[in-house]
Amino acid sequence: MTASKYVKANGVKSLAVVSAYSGRCANTLTGWYNRDRKLFDVILMGVVAFVKNPYNYWLKPEMLVAAEYVGAAVIKTLSGRTYAVRVLPGGFFDYNTGAQFLIEDIVEVMAYDEELGR
Repeated sequence: MTASKYVKANGVKSLAVVSAYSGRCANTLTGWYNRDRKLFDVILMGVVAFVKNPYNYWLKPEMLVAAEYVGAAVIKTLSGRTYAVRVLPGGFFDYNTGAQFLIEDIVEVMAYDEELGR
């Protein structure tokens, strides 16, 4: 079984999601899968916990976009304003205007719901 198939069998969308959460490239993760399965499993267990409950720990804009989540969120920007947005693999988009928010302009993801994006 490949690292990618192993990740999917454990409930994570892809190895790219594990990479986004762990900060390690897919090649490094694949190497750990092949040579140090215990280390890989510990990392995967953490990612599985975050994926099942994204409110747990890392509700960071860059993580949601990198992990290719699709959903709805409420964000707070540098200007202090809050917006209801769609979260798509390409970024955060205002529900009303369609305007895209840059990740560096987002101070906080105040709420996130993957189900609303379907």
